[in-house]
Amino acid sequence: MDRSKTQKLKIIVLFVQYNQSKYDNSFDTLKSDLDKFTKYDIKYIVIDNSLDKIVYRKINRNITLISGDNTGREFTGWQQGLKIIKELNLDYDLILFINEAYLAYNDSFLSNYLNSAVKRSLRYNAVTGSFDIDEKKRMLRLYNYQDNKWLRSNIFFVPKIIMEKFDDFIFMSDEKFDKIIPVVYPEKIESYRDCFTAHADLNETFMEKTYTWLTEKWHSKIELKEDTWQLFRIKSRAIFNEFLFTATIRSLGFELLWFASPPTILIRRIFRKILGKNKQFTPKR
Repeated sequence: MDRSKTQKLKIIVLFVQYNQSKYDNSFDTLKSDLDKFTKYDIKYIVIDNSLDKIVYRKINRNITLISGDNTGREFTGWQQGLKIIKELNLDYDLILFINEAYLAYNDSFLSNYLNSAVKRSLRYNAVTGSFDIDEKKRMLRLYNYQDNKWLRSNIFFVPKIIMEKFDDFIFMSDEKFDKIIPVVYPEKIESYRDCFTAHADLNETFMEKTYTWLTEKWHSKIELKEDTWQLFRIKSRAIFNEFLFTATIRSLGFELLWFASPPTILIRRIFRKILGKNKQFTPKR
């Protein structure tokens, strides 16, 4: 990062939306939160994965709306945003990848941790965010990659030095995915194993983890039946994309860090419990 002290650090926000009725005012909340951080030069590319026709609309000097691609959920949407950045040769120091569901996890995340996440990403040339970690610390395997955690794709930060390594942000093609989870709803589902093809190239632990997460632990848990099967496939693919993105970052020699140091996160959680979940810190801007 070569910004002088008089230049603002440049952040591009790639915001993917699809179901605006489910997450009402998600983008407005995001922008209102980020507007408070006046020391950053922030530009927004809003990617609407629900649009059927090609759209490129300049809302104002800081906000651009484009049509996305919901084939691989947020990852294929972000791919469209990255194409715009490349085509327009937009300058940036950091990209904030975020989707409309970020509010489902923590509505105070950006207020509390934006400065920390930005500093850690740039200081350590690292991706910063939060992670899903196997509670039993078992190793998950997909193809030749193994790990016991993956980056949550609802919100994370990537510095330019890492983004320049990527030509493509889609880590699992339709062809590869169809070899893991069948297109057609299985005749019977007696266990997690029935949701995967006979030759799926991932270990039993990852199969069980994916099944349990989506049908029991996810905030919008899925009751498996024929008319929810495609949703299960779509969300499974999102998990695999998260895992493969995490693995790719590691294979390139870069770090993945929590958005703040563990002591900072713990202290904020303790104070949030003391003050009440609706109370927030007033961060330094």
